[in-house]
Amino acid sequence: MLIRKPGPAVFVVAVLAVGGGGRLCGQDAIGTVMSNGEFRLDHARVTSNATLFDGSLLETGDTPSRLRLTNGASVLLASDTRARVRRDRLELEAGGGEVAGRYPIQARRLRIEPDSDAARLRVRLAGDNALQVAALAGSLRVFDSRGVHIANLPAGVALQFEPQTGQLAPPSNFIGCILKKEGIFVLYDRTTRLLVELRGNFDFADHWGDQVQIAGATDTAAESKVASQVVDVSTLTPFAEGGCGPVAQQLGAEVPPGKEAPAVPAPAPQPSGGMSAGTKVALIGAIAGGAAAAISVSLGAKDRSP
Repeated sequence: MLIRKPGPAVFVVAVLAVGGGGRLCGQDAIGTVMSNGEFRLDHARVTSNATLFDGSLLETGDTPSRLRLTNGASVLLASDTRARVRRDRLELEAGGGEVAGRYPIQARRLRIEPDSDAARLRVRLAGDNALQVAALAGSLRVFDSRGVHIANLPAGVALQFEPQTGQLAPPSNFIGCILKKEGIFVLYDRTTRLLVELRGNFDFADHWGDQVQIAGATDTAAESKVASQVVDVSTLTPFAEGGCGPVAQQLGAEVPPGKEAPAVPAPAPQPSGGMSAGTKVALIGAIAGGAAAAISVSLGAKDRSP
């Protein structure tokens, strides 16, 4: 069997498998990659287009590359991006891009899961440890390496995530309304848009229907029938009474009678971020500012002219 490798005109004879980045005989393709320039596929230089297999390593150059996958997803990788293309996920190692469809992305020890085939997202690696994610259409869920659900992103919102390293994870820190759902006290966090179950030596009924800030340890082994996380609360700081009725209605939760409207005229502080099960989360864009504008990636060809 003769196989022609990309690059110089070199032919090799394959008996069982091709070494050095080649593919097993008979392996099914998972999609194609196209570019108006040159890119590297499994370390080989390629121009125009190529076939993708499960585990292909793709490195874009000065021009973006577009991926069409057999699962129906479409991926546009920015220039100067490196990613490993799996059948069930994209492993982003450098750069960024956009994904349309239900195709998860794994990067910086986090996993981003679109909720539907109509979802569209933009993602970028920033600095040494940050991951920026914008939901352009549909909604997204974000999980850490342990499978803990750490954030939700509705369309029009962008968040930055920084997983914290070290043996001891920093305490979770959430700000929002204390509600009751199916008889359980929970808090809806404004930044991560998570519902977390509250445990600890506090009389949460005293703050039911109010807005508070809590800190505590996320019990990663615990499961809640109503929330994404279970938090053992160590500190609780009230900052506004009432104003939780609309949130409760949206989530199918309860507030006590008389707490639907704010009881104090002072506006509640607007948090810019928090800590979710050991991952720092910060708001970097909302509908007003434009989620797409909040994360900048180079989706056009680069000009290298002097």
